Parts: sequence; structure tokens; C-alpha cells
Amino acid sequence: MDNTNLSQYLSRKFLQNSLLEEGVFDMIKTLYDPVLAQKSKEEGIKEGMKEGMKEGMKRGEIRGKIKVMYIDMKMNTKEISKKLKIPVEKVEDVIKNELNL
Repeated sequence: MDNTNLSQYLSRKFLQNSLLEEGVFDMIKTLYDPVLAQKSKEEGIKEGMKEGMKEGMKRGEIRGKIKVMYIDMKMNTKEISKKLKIPVEKVEDVIKNELNL
């Protein structure tokens, strides 16, 4: 059933007021309008990409800091953890799996 038919059915079944009928149609169109759905999907993808980039940059920044602290400054995992305010396990994971040390 498309939006118009659904709107007409609901208004005939439950409403007797043409103003309410228009309101019902607008609400139904908002609930599922293919164009609106596509636009929302595209906006969601853009937002997801933005968040992914932000997270990736943050992860890269933390990875870089850990690398400098561990290799250049000779800090241990506990010291790095305390300085960066992240769990020791995270520091160890980055050193082992991402820096391959």
C-alpha cells in the first residue's frame, strides 16, 4: 500500500476531518518517503564516515604517542597508560599488535 492509499484508508476508517486527513498524510509521508529515506541514508553514511575518520585520527594519534613514549622516551606500559589516561591493556595491545614490537 503506498502512502496515499494508507493515508486515505486511515482517514476513512478513523477520521472525519479533512484537516486531520492532511495531517495524517504528512505524517505517513514523513514516516516513509523513499526520497526522504534515501536522503537520510546518504546523510547517515556521511556522518558515519566523519565519525570513522575522527576515530581513525584519534587512534593514529594515540598510536603515535605510544610509539614515541615507548621507543624514544623508554617509558614502560604503566607510565604510558598513566600519562595518556588509557588502560595498560590498551597500551600493550597497541605495542604488540599495531607497532609490532
